[in-house]
Amino acid sequence: MNFKVGFLALISAFIMSFGYVIKADFRPPGTVEIVENFFYDATEISNNDWREYLSFLKERNGVESDTYHNALPDTTVWLIEGVYNEPFAETYLSHPSYSDYPVVGVSQKQAMDYCTWRTGAVKTMLEANEFEGPLSFKYRLPSRTEWELIANGGFSAKQKKIIEKKKKEFKSKNIVGRVAIVNMKLKPLGKEQDTFDSTFRLPAPGRSFIPNKFGVYHIHGNVAEMVQEPGIAMGGSFEHFYDEIVPTNAPVQYEGPTNWLGFRCVCEVEQRK
Repeated sequence: MNFKVGFLALISAFIMSFGYVIKADFRPPGTVEIVENFFYDATEISNNDWREYLSFLKERNGVESDTYHNALPDTTVWLIEGVYNEPFAETYLSHPSYSDYPVVGVSQKQAMDYCTWRTGAVKTMLEANEFEGPLSFKYRLPSRTEWELIANGGFSAKQKKIIEKKKKEFKSKNIVGRVAIVNMKLKPLGKEQDTFDSTFRLPAPGRSFIPNKFGVYHIHGNVAEMVQEPGIAMGGSFEHFYDEIVPTNAPVQYEGPTNWLGFRCVCEVEQRK
C-alpha cells in the first residue's frame, strides 16, 4: 500500500499503528490506550515533534507570519546566570542529537495550540490515506486528575523486578537507585554525596529509563508537564528533588516557559462510527 506522506513524524507513528486501524480499533499516533476512548502520549512532545509543527506552519503561513513566530519556543530559557548553557540555547531545539528530547521553552497557550493543530493533522492523514477512524476525536492537555490516574498506575511485577535489580547496581555507588527510574535530583545522604545525584543535568530522550505499566515514559521527572489547570505542572523535572515530588505527586508552580517544563497530550475519542 502506498501511504500519502504529509507529516513525517506523525505518519511514521501512524503506520506503526496501522494494524489497529484496519481492525477499526483506532489508536491515535504516538499514544497508548489507558481506558476505552482515552489515550495518553507515551512520551513528552519532542523537539522533533515541534520542528515538524513549525515546518507545517512555515509552509502554510510563511516564515514571516505571526502564526509561525508565535509558535517558536523561547530558547533563552537555557541562559541561566552562572551556568554555561549557551550551546543549549543555540542547538537544543534544532540539532538532530536532541531530536528525541522533550521540547521546552513553550507556554501553555503554545501547547494548547499544538494540540489543536495535531488534531487536524491526524484527521487529514486519516482522510488522505483512506483509513477508518472515529467520527470525532481531539488531542488536548490532560487535566491534573487525568495525570494522577497515569502516575498512580505504577509498575508491573516484571518492571518491579527490573527496578530492584537496577537499585542493587546503583547501591555500590552510594545512590539509592531512583535514577534508574526517573531523571531527578536526589538529596544527599551524607557530606560525601553530591547533591545533584542525577544522570543528566538536562532532559533525557523520551524513551529512556523505565515506563510505567501503561507504557508511559517519564511520568515523573525529566520535564515537569503542563496540565489544563493554568500555572500547574505535574511530575517534577530534572531540576526537582525526587522526595519532594514523587511520593505525594506534588504539583510544581510555573509562571511561563522554562528549561524544565514541557507537556504531552491526551487524545479523547468523542464519537466512534
